[in-house]
Amino acid sequence: MPRRDLPTGFDNDEGRSTEIKQQYAIASRAEVRPCFVACVNLLLGIPGIIPLFMAWYIAASWPLAALGLTQRDPTENDGIFPVFVAFGPIIATSVLVWWLVNRWLRPRASLSGMVFWATGIIASLLPCFILAVASRVA
Repeated sequence: MPRRDLPTGFDNDEGRSTEIKQQYAIASRAEVRPCFVACVNLLLGIPGIIPLFMAWYIAASWPLAALGLTQRDPTENDGIFPVFVAFGPIIATSVLVWWLVNRWLRPRASLSGMVFWATGIIASLLPCFILAVASRVA
């Protein structure tokens, strides 16, 4: 039997679960700082070096080589299909993980859309650029 002296919605266990759900909904929409967005994407960019290298290898060996902007590896005579079979799932998985994390993060960020995506892309590419510069210096 519900108690009559309590306000509606708090007289049984269902009322408490509703209150907890509301608190969880508020907490799940909490805003995150721009540095958190950058740090998450920076951490995603560290393993992202491998799929970026794979994408560069595909681009440099076929379309850019066909345009004369790069030279194809002389020992590469198997065609593009084996490369897509080997590299495609890895590139697709890494892009999907990056997109899902940022899709979850976007509504919680206190940044506008353009700034959020620019921050995410730049922070994700930063480890690759640092590695490229470090390899040229060393």
